[in-house]
Amino acid sequence: MKILGIDIGSTMAKFALYYTETEKLKLFSYRVNGDPIDCVNTVLTNNKELQGYSYMSVTGSSRNLIAEKFNSLLTKPEILAHVYGIWSQGIFPDIV
Repeated sequence: MKILGIDIGSTMAKFALYYTETEKLKLFSYRVNGDPIDCVNTVLTNNKELQGYSYMSVTGSSRNLIAEKFNSLLTKPEILAHVYGIWSQGIFPDIV
């Protein structure tokens, strides 16, 4: 299974693709050029590796716009995503 994470800001879009079977993580970054929807649409259309994901989560300033357009199940402010990431790894189990 592939899980796609997108951090979409005003100038850059960062994509993280996680393969659950191999625990492999691949990172990609692209310029937004003022249009976050066009950026994500272009990247998902042109980068075949990013297609076919099972789940998507979105952070960043344009997260709600992207989540609505691309049917993301999860949108979180970036700081909460960081906290959850730390907690889910068992590093600080008492913070949540």
